[in-house]
Amino acid sequence: LGLLVTAVMLLTTIEAAFNQIFRVATPRSPMSRLLLYGTAMTLGPILLGASFSLSAWFWAARDWASQAGFSALAEAVTLGAPQALLILALTLLYAAVPNCRVAPADAAAGGVLAGLAFTLLRWGFGLYVADDQTYENIYGAMAVLPLSLLWLYLSWAVVLSGAELVAALPEWRRGDPN
Repeated sequence: LGLLVTAVMLLTTIEAAFNQIFRVATPRSPMSRLLLYGTAMTLGPILLGASFSLSAWFWAARDWASQAGFSALAEAVTLGAPQALLILALTLLYAAVPNCRVAPADAAAGGVLAGLAFTLLRWGFGLYVADDQTYENIYGAMAVLPLSLLWLYLSWAVVLSGAELVAALPEWRRGDPN
């Protein structure tokens, strides 16, 4: 029950942030909100699990394909498939969460840019964690906590920046300076 309440509160906060970014004055009706949250809490873990499973399967298939002589194709699929899933997830997030109409092209542009930024962030954060032992020397095993909080902050900064871009694209096309 506590997990359900926490998940609903998190989704409410995410929706409120997106509605503020998109300048939406009226929130969703309770029934519409229930449908959106139920879908997110049902399909979210399924899609996340499928993403992890596909990534693991592609890594295993890469080894098999490289032995069969398809190493370049296997490498492209191994690196491209998780990226494509991330872009698709962000695009759907930008299209579905705000309580306003979002052009599919705008949501896709935000999904692509945020997905690429997230991939660069993941790469850079991985380098930082692997090379910098300062936190581990100071905090020991507790170094995981500040690093996890930093990762969470940076990840949401990328997601919300993508939402800002998606919200700004129609105004930019209209020539609205605000």
